[in-house]
Amino acid sequence: MSAGDAVIPSAPLSPLRRRAPALFLGAVPFVVGGLVGLGAWALDMARPQALGATAGLLVLGLGFGWTARRLPRLGAKRKKRAEEATPFRTLADNAQIGLLVVTPAFTPLYANRRLRTILGLSPETSLEDLPLLTSVLPPNDQIELLALLDQIQSGLQPTGTLTVELIRGDLSTGWFLTMVRSDQWEDQEVLVFSLHDMTEQVLREREMEFNRSNLEAQAADMIALAEATHHERERAEEAQREAERGRRFLHALIATIPSPLYYKDPKGVVLGCNKAFARLYGADSEAEVIGRTVHDLAPAEFAQRTTELDRALFLGGGSVQYERTFTLPDGEERVLIYNKAVFTDDAGASAGVVGIITDISEQKHLEEQLRHLATRDSLTGALNRRAFLDEARRHISRALRHGEPLSVILADIDHFKRINDTHGHAVGDLALRMFVDTVQGRLRESDILGRMGGEEFAIVLPCTPLPDALLLAEVLRQTLAAVVVPSPRGDLSFTVSQGVAGLVTHGRLIDSVLHAADEALYVAKAWGRNRVVAAASPDSVCERTLAPEG
Repeated sequence: MSAGDAVIPSAPLSPLRRRAPALFLGAVPFVVGGLVGLGAWALDMARPQALGATAGLLVLGLGFGWTARRLPRLGAKRKKRAEEATPFRTLADNAQIGLLVVTPAFTPLYANRRLRTILGLSPETSLEDLPLLTSVLPPNDQIELLALLDQIQSGLQPTGTLTVELIRGDLSTGWFLTMVRSDQWEDQEVLVFSLHDMTEQVLREREMEFNRSNLEAQAADMIALAEATHHERERAEEAQREAERGRRFLHALIATIPSPLYYKDPKGVVLGCNKAFARLYGADSEAEVIGRTVHDLAPAEFAQRTTELDRALFLGGGSVQYERTFTLPDGEERVLIYNKAVFTDDAGASAGVVGIITDISEQKHLEEQLRHLATRDSLTGALNRRAFLDEARRHISRALRHGEPLSVILADIDHFKRINDTHGHAVGDLALRMFVDTVQGRLRESDILGRMGGEEFAIVLPCTPLPDALLLAEVLRQTLAAVVVPSPRGDLSFTVSQGVAGLVTHGRLIDSVLHAADEALYVAKAWGRNRVVAAASPDSVCERTLAPEG
């Protein structure tokens, strides 16, 4: 396998645990070889002149043992890697994060397209032309990264995370959340880097911090000016001019802030705002918003809730932060963070509310994408095994609490290996996706479908007794048998064997119900496949089966 065909390793076992079985079995040829040499030595003890021949036999025996141990393992490893590399390589190459695998000496072994783009390089840039990761970092980030790598390589921690500033090939700068772990790749220790682009977030946070600091500084100046005016009447005119300059500066500053900003009186009438606030409500200028209330600008339900929150803020004083979904005039929904505070007049009485709004819709979308990646099977879109079991436990807990029926279907595509062997893995992957799409089209929104591994899938059916689940399984069997999968070698179809089990009847835990369904699935396959079998009840020795007609 070439460096470009590398597979990103999964989280490793410790080196000792990973190699213990191989070390034990590999020692056998050494012992045999050693005994051969020792026997030869014993036979020649009476002949000192044969000492050289004895030593040669001993070395030859040890060498034979080493060779006998290594050759089968090398061949098996190469074959296994060749079979497993392609899907993982495709996934890694098209990942939206940068992936880099290097030796402890930072010699690159693999880099995906996104990593090359992050470095400002052409996607065709060879591994040999990649710059050292440490060479594109500022000195402080280099020191922190090297310290983190030292912790990982010394075994003090398995993984590490660090946000670094990266200088690209075109001299532009970006910030990346860098995750590092130590792993095994082709019998050697490697370091695996994944780089998530945080540039927009860092720049936005810096810009907001800069604007906030300027606002706080200006507010402090204004307060100091007001106090000086109170104690130094002779400087009143100068203070007035200074206040006017400050007001103009504050208005100019507010106008440059990208986040919507406003202030309004105790009745909710907008007294001032920036252009971003006006655009939020579909207005072209601040003048179209000033003098109006939220009831004039937003839907009734949203306006009423805003009025209630502002009233509570006036009564309690201080500041408040909350998250709300806002519908723009064009119908698009945005998730907004509101930061509000009461401001007072010269007498200390509440004079109104000032607020700044931050749009976190993109962040929410990113969080949803990350949740989807963490819970969904990347090939089919069904829940992965872990997420499916978590959801199944939640549904079972609810069913037991309310005394509701619940059934589980375990389905397996018949002769799936034959599809892969005859038509190729791409067609096999397409068959899996068509299976999931077809099944999802027959399920309710409350039902859950998960991929348990390979071509095996599980379905949880809340509020569904076992007879109804058997009928649904039969409908799925017939529907799936009619699915046509296109293939360069000729269109194909497939059949499905299913085992069905019910909550309480076959257990009160998901593991117990799945086990019962799995036993029924085994019976379905033993009876000829392409059929539905109900799990046997604890007091019964036979299963119900729904077989294809004819």
